[in-house]
Amino acid sequence: MNPEIQELLVAYRVVRPALFPVLPAAVLTLFGLLALLVDVFELGRTRGPAEGETGTPIMAPYLALIGTALALGCVGWQAARLETAGGPYFSGMVVLDGFGVFLSGVVLAGTLLTLLLTIGYCRRHDIHLAEYYHLILMAAAGMLIMVLAGNLITIFVGLELMSVGVYVLTGFRRTRLRSVEGALKYFVLGAFSTGFFLYGMALVYGAAGTFDLAGIRDAVSVPPASPVLLAGVALLIVGFGFKVALVPFHMWSPDVYQGAPAPVTAFMATGVKTAGFAAFVRVFMSTFDGLADQWIPVLWALAVLTMVVGNVAAIRQDDIKRMLAYSSIAHAGYLLVALIAHSDIGTAAFLYYMAAYTLMTMGAFGIVIVLGEKGTENTSIERDYAGIAWRHPLLAAAMALFMFSLTGIPPTAGFVGKFAILSAAVNSGHVPLAVLLVLTSVISAYYYLKVVVSMYMRASEREPIRSQVPAMAAIALLIAVVGVLGLGIFPGQWVEMARASVVAVTGLP
Repeated sequence: MNPEIQELLVAYRVVRPALFPVLPAAVLTLFGLLALLVDVFELGRTRGPAEGETGTPIMAPYLALIGTALALGCVGWQAARLETAGGPYFSGMVVLDGFGVFLSGVVLAGTLLTLLLTIGYCRRHDIHLAEYYHLILMAAAGMLIMVLAGNLITIFVGLELMSVGVYVLTGFRRTRLRSVEGALKYFVLGAFSTGFFLYGMALVYGAAGTFDLAGIRDAVSVPPASPVLLAGVALLIVGFGFKVALVPFHMWSPDVYQGAPAPVTAFMATGVKTAGFAAFVRVFMSTFDGLADQWIPVLWALAVLTMVVGNVAAIRQDDIKRMLAYSSIAHAGYLLVALIAHSDIGTAAFLYYMAAYTLMTMGAFGIVIVLGEKGTENTSIERDYAGIAWRHPLLAAAMALFMFSLTGIPPTAGFVGKFAILSAAVNSGHVPLAVLLVLTSVISAYYYLKVVVSMYMRASEREPIRSQVPAMAAIALLIAVVGVLGLGIFPGQWVEMARASVVAVTGLP
């Protein structure tokens, strides 16, 4: 054998075990670059209708789908080998554990549903470009890095890789003023929040002498906490609060959700929130566990504000994307309650609810995407959704199911998730917070059921929406419907999986 080839094989055998935890992110990166390169060399393109036009890509979306499916398979492989291959990698920069593997699966499931929903949408709205699919895969790779991060630097790298991709995707419909406006707001406020996050990292490093999460935990375990450290923790809360849209760091969310293409909105509402909360849990539930008496009251206040403002503001919305934006804010408050419980039960409830939230939110946005038409997304609840049940009964039934699940009505996944969070809050002594969660959920019933009432009990005053459901979008909606019902009717296996995943998060009782 050629000596050079032999050296490469030896190097591969040495490097291969270290690549195991980042294999899903590596697969996404590879296929994202491949989709872009195939388009650059004009392979697999249709011919343009006129001279000088290169046509639209036909390979890029399918390469993105294949890459995401393979990455999901890699996550399954990681789960099967977790007992023997779990632990820190790259000098603790990355941590492979049950918590990270579970949420990696959630992120990739949301990415796969986004891609299934986005192909028909992009063709209909003339944004069927390879760059679109490349950016989705790159943003998803950033999310996976955040989910497995064991170091503040790793979190920051994943955060920026995710954010830059989503900034561009938000403004991808360049001919729409609202889309460009949303992208600009997101970019400016995102850069502002990144400054808070970086300054918080610097202060924590100054107090602990390391960016490694395990090292920081050891450094802060010795009381008393220095003012510099507490200031750093406060700034990190601000940085994370922006990414997961906690009140009062939520102001970007409604405009960005409304302006972005509907599949991108769904991707932000699920993937970005999952990655942000995953890093939030790793930093606060594990690293700053010894300072819980300092940061739990702050999160308590943020949870109250987020649940109240998110649900009350959603009542006034007629645009369904803005309504779901405020709904997403409210659900961030519910997830925060699970973290405030500060227990293995609370974190298990968080994991389960994150999976349920991804399915029901993706499903709701999937209906919004399917009911859109060329040039308009038909997002008015009073006008565009009136009488949908009589023209598209299956779509209306699916949308009603997703609205019931978001409200928390049995036997859906949303009900089981909220019940798990309530149980964790009560068991940890946060009864007032649990009561507020119930009350705000009752408020949410008004605006969720308003959609159902409009679909089933109002006559349409506009031209009927002639909507054809693309085959891939139908598959995505079917997955979401089965998932919402399956997690609600047969929650046992998923709850046990969530509980088993919590064990690996260092610092939990």
